[in-house]
Amino acid sequence: MRLLLLLLLISLELQAQQSWDTIPVLPQHYQEKLADFRQQKVTTGHILFLGNSITEAGDYKKLLGDTTVINRGIGGDITFGIINRIDEVTRFKPSKLFLMIGVNDLSKNIPENVVLQNIFAIVNLIHAGSPKTIVYVESILPVNPTVKDFPKGYDVDDRAVLINRELANMQKRVKYTFVDLHDKFSDVGGLLDPRYTTDGLHLNSAGYQHWLKILKEGKHL
Repeated sequence: MRLLLLLLLISLELQAQQSWDTIPVLPQHYQEKLADFRQQKVTTGHILFLGNSITEAGDYKKLLGDTTVINRGIGGDITFGIINRIDEVTRFKPSKLFLMIGVNDLSKNIPENVVLQNIFAIVNLIHAGSPKTIVYVESILPVNPTVKDFPKGYDVDDRAVLINRELANMQKRVKYTFVDLHDKFSDVGGLLDPRYTTDGLHLNSAGYQHWLKILKEGKHL
């Protein structure tokens, strides 16, 4: 296990030296949220949601009727940001962890293979730091550039589909359960269904309800 982690860290260090941008989209927000997280009391054995702004905006305590649910979403976060803060996540020793990450990476033109390697690294680090945690890796959601106020630089669905396909293929090898949300959030044209979004990227209240309904129907929650 130590050798695996050493090789993993070496790989990530080499990746970080490449030309792509490894800083979260909102660096100040990232630092402020992380500082706040580190001050919070640790309670173990609960459900944890991990990701970017899509995760951060979810009121899971209310939606699930469970005040113990932990939200570890940070707006603008990328896979490199998750890796850098994984110790703050694993200290909670969550019973289940739901990871959704990658769309901000794609907006920064980080290559798909790097996003995938980082997601696999995140899973391995979770297993190492919290061996009893059941890990769910959720697909990157579709986007819809036709919706008003769609954020510039996020028309990345073709690349997201490639990543989602590999996440589905690698779940047994890397030891996580893949949850395909992409297709269940798509309209007939393959875009993010306008019923579930505020701007073609982020979710509205109906979107969060739909998300958790999918998880419940799949018996993940």
